[in-house]
Amino acid sequence: MTPDSEILDQSIDKLDIIEEFKKSCAAMGYKTLKEITDTAPKELLCLEHFSYVWLAELIRFLKENGQLHRLQAIQGNSRI
Repeated sequence: MTPDSEILDQSIDKLDIIEEFKKSCAAMGYKTLKEITDTAPKELLCLEHFSYVWLAELIRFLKENGQLHRLQAIQGNSRI
């Protein structure tokens, strides 16, 4: 597993992730995962090229790389 800072700062084009995800990121103006994770989830949902397929791939990739927590900067109410 690549250290988180490297994964988040790498160009999305260089990541081992599906091409549709890469195309959607480019259409939304994102070049790195860090740019995405720095965006509030509520804002992501409002982006013109957002889709739940794109979100599912983002979640899958972040989870696979131990970085899913990056989508929620503030602890939620789940108490889990």
